[in-house]
Order: sequence, then C-alpha cells, then structure tokens
Amino acid sequence: MKKKLIFLDMDGTLIDHAKNEIPASTKEAVKQLKEAGHVCAIATGRCPSLLYGFDKQLDIDHIIASNGRYVRVGNQILHHQTMPETRVKALTRVLEDHHIGMAFQTAEVYTAKALFGDAHILFAQHYNEEVPQVTEEFDHYDRVLQMIIYTKDPLPKVIMDEFADFTFTKSCAFGYDATMGEGMKEVGVKRLRDWLGFKFEDTIAIGDGMNDISMFEHVATSIAMGNALPKVQSAATMITQSVDQDGIFKAFETLGMIKRV
Repeated sequence: MKKKLIFLDMDGTLIDHAKNEIPASTKEAVKQLKEAGHVCAIATGRCPSLLYGFDKQLDIDHIIASNGRYVRVGNQILHHQTMPETRVKALTRVLEDHHIGMAFQTAEVYTAKALFGDAHILFAQHYNEEVPQVTEEFDHYDRVLQMIIYTKDPLPKVIMDEFADFTFTKSCAFGYDATMGEGMKEVGVKRLRDWLGFKFEDTIAIGDGMNDISMFEHVATSIAMGNALPKVQSAATMITQSVDQDGIFKAFETLGMIKRV
C-alpha cells in the first residue's frame, strides 16, 4: 500500500476522556501504521504544553497544536503563527468587561488572564487538563497562538461582531477556542503535508470535534469517531466506532491498513 500521512485528533479520538488514557487498541493501531511506513501526526486544539506526554506514549513527533497555529517535527518548528498583540489585548479587555474568563496559549505556557464563575474548572475537567492559573503580570501578548474563552453561554453577538477577524469555535459546553487568520487545523495540515512531500490523495484525518470539520475538507479520506457530533459525522467520508469501542483501530482495519494480531 502507498504510504499515507495520517492526522490524528487527540481529545475524544486518541484519548478516552472517561479514563484519561489512550486505549490499548489505539496504541496498537498507531504502532502497526508506523511499522508499515505511514506517517502519523497529532492534530490538536491543545497547545504544546498540554500534550502531557500522550505524544510520547505513541512515539509521534509530528505535532500540529493550537488548532494549526503551531507545527513541529521533533525539535524543528515549521510554523509558529501568533496573533497581533493589539487584537489580543482588545479582546481581553472586552471579555473582562463582560465578566467572561479567558486564557492564553503560547508555545511555552497555558495561563489565564481573568476567570469568572466555574466555567474554566468545568472546561478543565472535561478535557482532564490543568486549571490555568491567573498570571497578573502577563506580558507576552505578542506570543499568543490561541485564546481559550470560558463560558457556559453563547458569546454575546456584540463581541463576535466587534471581533469579526477572530474565529470562535465551540470547543465544548464550557468554552471556545479563539484564533485569528484563515483556517483552523488545516493550516497545519497543509504545512506538514507540503513539507513532507505527500500528495493530497495520500492524506487521512480522523477526529470528533467541531474544529476537525475544516481539517476533513483538506484530506482525501476523513473519518469521524462514533462519539462525534452529527455535524462532524456528516462532514466525514466514513464513520467509525467511539473512542472507547476501538474506533481508531476499527477505522484503519476497515481501510485494510492494519490487522488483528
């Protein structure tokens, strides 16, 4: 079989949130894919500091993080797209005025600027991530890859209108990913694909979230997890089982790329 470039979402795809672990069947699937010569890459909305070693468990060193704003292969950074400092500060002020919490993702840290209520705690629990600590004197506005906005409610229309140059993607019931510039994960997908020299027809992506839909549009084969929202499933070329039902293994087994041992 011709070698493929495979993009793997993390949360709800590689990671079973109920157990906060990668299923054994998924580890076996990735192992077989790599042994067959395919290239596996993680494509996540998380920033680099929130990988928590899951990439090491799978021996994957091709990383697309912060929804395509950061791309790394080993220690080589291929893409590092930060937001304009003035726009980050402007959105921060408006969110604070509305008593909506937010945090910043840079290549090095994940830190909060202001927190209200408990949406940030519920967000962290949903993803089994750390609760970001408030950094009062944050002074790296020029290094922000992505902002996380914590709210149980829809973002006020007035904010979305004023910041039309941002893309606000619902991450879960407790928050949004806020990015700037064209595209989402597919920005990193295209960068890595071109750098590695793969053709479009030799690309595969698998995921479950709203931030995976645009990635699906930029690969030849797109696979939605069984636990994905209906809108995500309708955007994929095939649907597999849920993460806790060996979804990744069954997907690539169906494609004839791996087999039971």
